[in-house]
Amino acid sequence: MTPDPSPDDELLTRLAERPGLLEPGLVLFPEAPEMGDGPEVPLHGVDPAGCPVLVLPHRPGEESLSVRVMELAASLKNDPDAFRLWYSRPECPRFFLVASDWTLGELERLAILGEAVSLKVFSIRRDGPGGFRLRREISTGGEEDPAGILEEGQAALLRRLLRSSTCIQPPLSLPETSWPLILMGRNGPSASIHHLDGNLVFAIAGREGPRLVELVDEDAVDEALDLLLRGQWAGAA
Repeated sequence: MTPDPSPDDELLTRLAERPGLLEPGLVLFPEAPEMGDGPEVPLHGVDPAGCPVLVLPHRPGEESLSVRVMELAASLKNDPDAFRLWYSRPECPRFFLVASDWTLGELERLAILGEAVSLKVFSIRRDGPGGFRLRREISTGGEEDPAGILEEGQAALLRRLLRSSTCIQPPLSLPETSWPLILMGRNGPSASIHHLDGNLVFAIAGREGPRLVELVDEDAVDEALDLLLRGQWAGAA
């Protein structure tokens, strides 16, 4: 008899099918990377910048999660050339931690860990589309005006995109102003905006992988807004 899939297996399967639930623009790979002496990674991929994306499920009561994160970060940073088959920027790992629930103590420890490594922490909620959504648990804040790090022309394009996104129905919001920026819709993340090597890049999930738009002029902003509108209409259908 074939054993029933574990809750972790079901979660990872769903995330592999819809990486945009974590962050629009991610690409997740079916093969597991070889991490040498480091801990096993059940699901991984890259973001639009080529940074490693490591997805780690957490079971209640596990004490080793912070240790796993630090060991994996050390493996990637200490020998980045060993991982360039997978990632163009292996020395800049990002961690996505997912659990059915978190204790207050766990969240406090992860908030401290987040000062040393890039991580996002999610809990699973069963009230989203198809009975499943992810809720972000630790806010990273960010600059009061995310456009402040951009040159003048890019800043104007970003502000127009963000301003126009609030006029889409249902409206989108920007709960946090740390990079990458995540535009949130009623049912979860709708798009992400990245500042990569001086370039401003918009990313949204597509049927055959993420759609990327480099925001170089007003026409590119119009294209990004059109993709946002189409995504909202599809979500409302």
